[in-house]
Amino acid sequence: MSNAFIKNLPPAFLLILFAGSYFIYVYYFSLTGITSLHHRLPFLVVINLLAIMLLWSFLATMCSSVGKVPMEYKFSRDQHVVLIHVRSDDDKDDILERFCKGKDLLLETCTSTGSIRYCCICMHIKPDRTHHCSTCKICYLRMDHHCFWLNNCIGFYNYKSFILLIFYTFLYCFFYASTSLRHVTISVLDSSKRVKSGNCIGFRFGAALLLGIATFGFLCYHLYLTGRNETTLENLYPPSFVEEDSTFDLGVLQNFLEVFSGQWYFWFLPVFSSRGSGHAFLVEKK
Repeated sequence: MSNAFIKNLPPAFLLILFAGSYFIYVYYFSLTGITSLHHRLPFLVVINLLAIMLLWSFLATMCSSVGKVPMEYKFSRDQHVVLIHVRSDDDKDDILERFCKGKDLLLETCTSTGSIRYCCICMHIKPDRTHHCSTCKICYLRMDHHCFWLNNCIGFYNYKSFILLIFYTFLYCFFYASTSLRHVTISVLDSSKRVKSGNCIGFRFGAALLLGIATFGFLCYHLYLTGRNETTLENLYPPSFVEEDSTFDLGVLQNFLEVFSGQWYFWFLPVFSSRGSGHAFLVEKK
């Protein structure tokens, strides 16, 4: 089997799991378990709305571009060869500094030793908050992490849709579990009133409950990172700034708007609306 096929198995598994849970809820719970059309309609409307938003966020996060480094940061092959053959670290720093000055590249972060961050694999200077993904074999702007389940990195252009994916997954699981709880309780306590395919609903109820708890914790973590204007990598490995006491934290509201921005109704749609270019960021003094 090809490597691409294997990497796409996790997102395919998630889509199959989602389709199965959706079918069980719509057919066995809403259409079969609830006989009254008047009572059935609200459940169908909400579950379909949440399913659409969840699927839209999933595809937007998985299929969108993460954000590649602009050409002005790239070295030519000849320049790269010269750089890697320089033995002195000071000489390497001089070459990188001259390159940045020639291209008017403003960098706020550096390595832990104070040098300009450079990727020898991609042959370019790393803009602020850019990292090289060892799985994708490429540098991405404002990289957060590589998501195994989506077979894609999470970065500048899809971080908003990623947060919305977690958000709508939590709402879908919460609604799924809370509305089917009564039928699961009836199936367990009174076998004479057991709804059709109650075992399927019960299994999906348990799965939705566990996934809902997990995604709630994950959502809280990423909202915490958004409020601090941090990525997962920056939270684990704090960046080194050229000027001491600098930070990307602009305050909770401005940090939120950096990711979501736009009109408020765009906040809930998995379409790109983040501020900035992805390679230059505002910095505040602590």
